[in-house]
Amino acid sequence: MGGRRAAAVPVIATDLGGVRGVIRDGENGFLAGDWKEKIERLRDPATRERLGRAGRATVESTFTIDAAYAKLKSVLESVERR
Repeated sequence: MGGRRAAAVPVIATDLGGVRGVIRDGENGFLAGDWKEKIERLRDPATRERLGRAGRATVESTFTIDAAYAKLKSVLESVERR
């Protein structure tokens, strides 16, 4: 994989705009709301590890040049077959 790599650090992100389409609350990060509760949950090392890994996997499968190329290639191939 080329380019920068995701840092695998868990996030608490604002629930605005397109963020909800990327962050799945409690699965690959936390969506803001009760900040105190979310920060408390991040005190657990296993939770930080799980969210960090899931967040990195999301970035690598969705936001890399390789992922964008694969999606574009698929779209172009489907158009070509018509």
